[in-house]
Amino acid sequence: YVKLGNKVAADLRLVSVSADLKFDKSILTGESKQIAATTESTSENFLESCNIALQGSLCVGGSGLGIVIQTADSTVL
Repeated sequence: YVKLGNKVAADLRLVSVSADLKFDKSILTGESKQIAATTESTSENFLESCNIALQGSLCVGGSGLGIVIQTADSTVL
């Protein structure tokens, strides 16, 4: 479960999201733009899909529930 202010601890596939769930992925991408989350895949590229919350990103709005898909040394970061 992630909510406003949480740092994502593992790579997650999002299964439930509030309408205002957003992540700051600047630590990974260098871009300061906040990314809106969804439960549907938005890209074939795992790193760009909005249904994936990557370890190290920050939840800057809303809340959601995800299934852990990668941990520790297996995460993208």
